[in-house]
Amino acid sequence: AEIVHNLVDCRRCNCNFLINTGLKGNGEINTIDKGILLELGKWVKKNKYIYDCKASDIAAHNADVLYDGTYHYAVIKKMSMTADENVQLTEKSKDVKIYANIKSAKWYDVNKKAIIKKGVVEPLPYEYGESYCTRTIRFKVK
Repeated sequence: AEIVHNLVDCRRCNCNFLINTGLKGNGEINTIDKGILLELGKWVKKNKYIYDCKASDIAAHNADVLYDGTYHYAVIKKMSMTADENVQLTEKSKDVKIYANIKSAKWYDVNKKAIIKKGVVEPLPYEYGESYCTRTIRFKVK
């Protein structure tokens, strides 16, 4: 998750992100580095907007907002999830607030409508197999 967060931080600052990995003596990539790069590749494949985004002038609390010229993207790191209280982690949830008059919004990676009331994002119900760490809401403003 940290490497995805670093990538988002770079895009928020209008920077590129360079990843370097040391090779083994025989020229192979270390197993751990290969795993990290594969996971980053999965995230980027699902979140292709990251290539064309720059920092947005829209502010948010507990989210980084990016803009590609058409849509805004609120990238939420360590997204809180709702679940049955008997199995939900006890970590205190962080409220996410977007300071904009939002016209429409969807959870980008699962293509579900995002519910935002007075700028406050309602947590996405957890579904088995979904990512729970970094989520993105794609939205348009009025």
